[in-house]
Amino acid sequence: DVNNFVDQIITDRRQGQSESLCAGTDLLDLLLSAVDTQGQPFTDQEIKDQALTFVFAGHETTSNLMVWVIYELMTNPSVYRAC
Repeated sequence: DVNNFVDQIITDRRQGQSESLCAGTDLLDLLLSAVDTQGQPFTDQEIKDQALTFVFAGHETTSNLMVWVIYELMTNPSVYRAC
């Protein structure tokens, strides 16, 4: 399940058992080093929630955009022909 997978990645990164595959700092590095307005680090649950928001929000935004574009093209034949 996705939640368990993300939990394991966070745990591994906190314990130094995994590294970013990126050349620089990745999203997880930023979330692990971030602090709230009181200077407290984010909990693992907060980090997981933020990471999953990035993943799923990006996925749904893209698919919704594609549906909207196809709908507009199909309901406006002149625009479709111009493409």
